[in-house]
Amino acid sequence: MLAVVGPPIVGPIDHIVPRARVRKGALDRKRHELFDMKLQARRHPRATAIVAGACFAGLALGGWAIVHEIAHGRGRRWRERGRALVRVWRRPERLASRRQGAMWEDLGRRILVGALAYVATELARRSLRPLLAR
Repeated sequence: MLAVVGPPIVGPIDHIVPRARVRKGALDRKRHELFDMKLQARRHPRATAIVAGACFAGLALGGWAIVHEIAHGRGRRWRERGRALVRVWRRPERLASRRQGAMWEDLGRRILVGALAYVATELARRSLRPLLAR
């Protein structure tokens, strides 16, 4: 049963509207402060320096990885492409061979996994129902 505590809410609500406007204005000001990046950078210089350093390190590491791949990875990639062309030339039937029935096997497996997941969920739900009813 619900108990009512305090005086009943009746009468004019003129005193509530000005407070709501003040609260709305404060919330609006705080929202503007929160999304003002210059203000946040001035208020939190250490965090700004850490984020800037992490961005710089990420860019430097990414640049190094690109340069390293260009310098060392090109020859290996071209050799692999040459070997792939030789394999295709020798055995073209293996280029895009398909197993017959692969789609049906995959569909059957997905249906079976879905059904098993449903059964496991129902078993867990029914076993936990008495514990949650307390």
